[in-house]
Amino acid sequence: MKTKKKESIQNKPQSVSVKKRIRKNESLDSVVTENNSQSKTIDDLVDKNQKIFFKHLVECNCVLPQYKDMTPTIFHKFIVFSEIKKDGTVKQSYIKCNNCEAIHKILEVGKTEIQKKESTNVVPTIEDIKTNIPSWLSTLLQQNDCSLPTWQEAQFIIENNLWNRYIVLSKEKDSTNQEKIITKYVLILGENLYRVRINEGEDDE
Repeated sequence: MKTKKKESIQNKPQSVSVKKRIRKNESLDSVVTENNSQSKTIDDLVDKNQKIFFKHLVECNCVLPQYKDMTPTIFHKFIVFSEIKKDGTVKQSYIKCNNCEAIHKILEVGKTEIQKKESTNVVPTIEDIKTNIPSWLSTLLQQNDCSLPTWQEAQFIIENNLWNRYIVLSKEKDSTNQEKIITKYVLILGENLYRVRINEGEDDE
């Protein structure tokens, strides 16, 4: 696998509030709150010590084969799961690049530091999470070939009793209408109470 050297791939740890990063219009893929109110802001949630998680993109120094000859270099980006601490900063964690398997330490929203070790026991795995969630949920995630961040999302919801939340299991375009997106998701009503639903809507990407 071909990798290219990227300047400043390692970032010094900074205690930057998620609230400040959101004010810079940096995207959050998913936010979970205790009351599921869409009108709540991140400031409100952190100030009230409500449980928050999100998925965000981070960048590695590897390059996918289809982009290896492009200029400027397009480095690989992948989605990771993070939790916000009570002080509004990201809880540091470790994740493995889904392309080159380099170990990243997540420092902030969209910022990581590549570690020298090629492997570490602190990196979460799907096998680890399977033992921490109900078997019905594990089966659903496995059947729909969900990625690690989705498994982490499921574990976070279960461990914090964040009921009435949904997890997207899959998304695909309608074969007869490319503007229509078919979304399959599970609505978690309780530890052993759930509903699987399918929604059809327009592509808003």
